[in-house]
Amino acid sequence: MALQRAVYRPRDAAHTVLHQVIAEHLEVFLRAVAEAGDGAGLPQFVEREFREFLTCSVFEHGVARWPEPARTERERRCRSAGD
Repeated sequence: MALQRAVYRPRDAAHTVLHQVIAEHLEVFLRAVAEAGDGAGLPQFVEREFREFLTCSVFEHGVARWPEPARTERERRCRSAGD
């Protein structure tokens, strides 16, 4: 019996019901939250996460770039010595 090879399927968040609901109602929701409270609205990180979700898997907004993790001074010295 042959093993089936896994097929990569990128996420397509832009075509989900959740994405459509947030896209259609985000501005109204943010206004309602600000009006219901003290006018401050949601914390900035929450609003930022909603807005970033709307650009998720939309190629026109670019692709993810993963920065190289920060290294300790010792790791930097060892790496440069070995190069």
